[in-house]
Order: sequence, then structure tokens, then C-alpha cells
Amino acid sequence: MQAAALRELLTFLAVPLDANTERDVQPLVWDFVDDRKAAGWPPERIILAIKQIAREAGLKTSTTVVKRDTTLTATDSFLVELVGWCIHRYFHQE
Repeated sequence: MQAAALRELLTFLAVPLDANTERDVQPLVWDFVDDRKAAGWPPERIILAIKQIAREAGLKTSTTVVKRDTTLTATDSFLVELVGWCIHRYFHQE
């Protein structure tokens, strides 16, 4: 359920996110992390799953993510933030 809701929300996002939209997305990511962690998933698998959900929603990384001295696109920055939310939630649940 969390994956489908997250995918649906990500499909219609405009990046960069405004603060209100970010407040809508982050809880869905955290719910997904909580659910998968409770199921015994390691953080690496959760991150891969989040990235797959984002790809299915049309959010794809650009080639700038592998280049050293470049600025990330808005989408790349958002995907980095998604992964960061996963890591934070997995290891520092509030």
C-alpha cells in the first residue's frame, strides 16, 4: 500500500518541491521505510526500492550524478533527498 501511494504522489510532483509538498512526501517515505524495516529489510534494499518507485513515477537521475564538478539537477537533488530520508528514518526513527 505504501509503495503504491508513494508512486502515485511522485508521479505528479513538480521538482523542486515546495515546503508543503515536501511535508506530504516525507511521511509516505517514512511509512514505507518503517513498514519494510519491520519486515526485516536491510537499509540497502529499502533504498533500492525507493529509487525503483521513483523511476516508475518518472523521476530518473541525470548523468550529472556521476560527474564530479557539476551541479545536480532539481530531480537529482530530490532523489538524493529521498535516499537521505530513508537513511535518516531507518537509523533514527522518531
